[in-house]
Amino acid sequence: KSGGSFGDTLKMQLMNQAGVTLSAHAEKRLAERHLEISAEDGARLGAAAKDLSEATDWLLDHGRRDAAAAAAGATPYLRLVGTVAGGWLMARSALAASTAAQGQGNAIRDAAKIATARFYAEQILPQSAALLPQIASGPASVMALPEDQF
Repeated sequence: KSGGSFGDTLKMQLMNQAGVTLSAHAEKRLAERHLEISAEDGARLGAAAKDLSEATDWLLDHGRRDAAAAAAGATPYLRLVGTVAGGWLMARSALAASTAAQGQGNAIRDAAKIATARFYAEQILPQSAALLPQIASGPASVMALPEDQF
């Protein structure tokens, strides 16, 4: 029981560091919020959040048994956290800009925020799909060379 509690606590800490709470409900809400900008962008954000949730579960599960597996996946995991957190922040920015664009606001700035968020969703968020297999590949290739060969 204490292992599950530790894992749950660690997962919450990991996700809070990224500013993203990972649960099926939160993933759905992220995607729905971004759907106000575009359905495709919302789907991309939802998929990236799902990748992050799966990666976190994998690291917590395998890291308990094999610290080398967790260490080997740490760098791509941090890239994934940054990618998803960036997408979430870009979505928030675009939503604020789309709301401002309906009333008063700086139309040029708001259009740029929306275009930048769309670029991020189309060009950066899909990279999350490539990071998940790197995280889950384990330590074999990362630790293949002895230290004296570096």
